[in-house]
Amino acid sequence: MWANGVLKLTKPGSPRIAPRLDSGVKSQPSYVTGAVDIAGPADHPMPENKTKPTGASVSEFLDGVANGTRRQDARTLVAMMTRVTGAEPQMWGPSIVGFGTQHYRYESGREGDMPRIGFSPRKANLALYVLTGAGGEAALLARLGKHATGVSCLYLNKLADVDMAVLEALASDAWARSGGCGP
Repeated sequence: MWANGVLKLTKPGSPRIAPRLDSGVKSQPSYVTGAVDIAGPADHPMPENKTKPTGASVSEFLDGVANGTRRQDARTLVAMMTRVTGAEPQMWGPSIVGFGTQHYRYESGREGDMPRIGFSPRKANLALYVLTGAGGEAALLARLGKHATGVSCLYLNKLADVDMAVLEALASDAWARSGGCGP
């Protein structure tokens, strides 16, 4: 237990860190891992970010996607995101295909790198890391087709469910908002 926070288990294997009201510690959601980022004392430094470039082959990773439709959709996303970004895809961690790099820093002092845009062909769906919360995004999402959203994620069952021109516009906008024109 940290002096600045209390560890609460909401269900087995699902830790949640709640800051004490008198601690003055601010928590931030981590868009890379979904974990809560909270500053701990100096003797409990933040763990290293596990989502970083690995050098693994994107092609080999995609070849290993079990679902044929999801595998083909992932290849289509690689082609589209490469066209939009001008960057080569690279593996981030064991399951994220990312394009470009952007540096982030939270008020707590935690910092790291993450892909500017990317996706993960998960078993249940395609998770695309392309949402920025920008003004025109809601109008594009309304025209996209069947989807669900998270904080910075767009979830698709298959690309056949969506308008690819709208998806490309979302990816292009996210790329531009995450750091300019270059990879």
